[in-house]
Amino acid sequence: MNPGREHPPAPGSDDALIETLDRAATLERRLVAESRQAAPTAEELRAVEAALERASGARPRGLPVRAVLAAAAVIVASFLVWRFVLQGPRELPSVPLGNNVEILEPTGAVDAFTRLRWRTTSQGSPRFAVRVVDAATHTILLEVRDLQALELPLDNHDTSTWQRIRVEVDELGSSPDPVKAGSAEAWRRSP
Repeated sequence: MNPGREHPPAPGSDDALIETLDRAATLERRLVAESRQAAPTAEELRAVEAALERASGARPRGLPVRAVLAAAAVIVASFLVWRFVLQGPRELPSVPLGNNVEILEPTGAVDAFTRLRWRTTSQGSPRFAVRVVDAATHTILLEVRDLQALELPLDNHDTSTWQRIRVEVDELGSSPDPVKAGSAEAWRRSP
């Protein structure tokens, strides 16, 4: 207790807490000084433990921690509701997903390369870019752009040197960039 005080502080008040912490600090300093000389007694340990229990049991000023956590949870939940429920789903930009154009002919071993055929799930009359690439050298053997059919006859093309090829078909959107693509490999059967 402070020597100048007439009445002891009320339990749970800030003055009582400060006084308890002062006594604990004084006792701790004394214990540290004595520990250099001898081990603490059981009475000293009990006194320190009691002072620490009283100090930790004091209620801090301001908002309780639970109230702060509850407010933070309400704020996060409100943001999530606003973002995902009230704004509705957003359309993602279209990206080529690959293999959405199925190559029907030629695939695998063939006797001759007579035509290229493919199909798509798109409605209307989409535009296509078609390439035939030599699988060994990666040289473009045939390239046709802006085709609006699902078949390309090869009657007017010399395919006699084609041995192993990769057919690549891109479905074009409103821009020249592909929105769907497909590819297949084919090779000439050995006689």
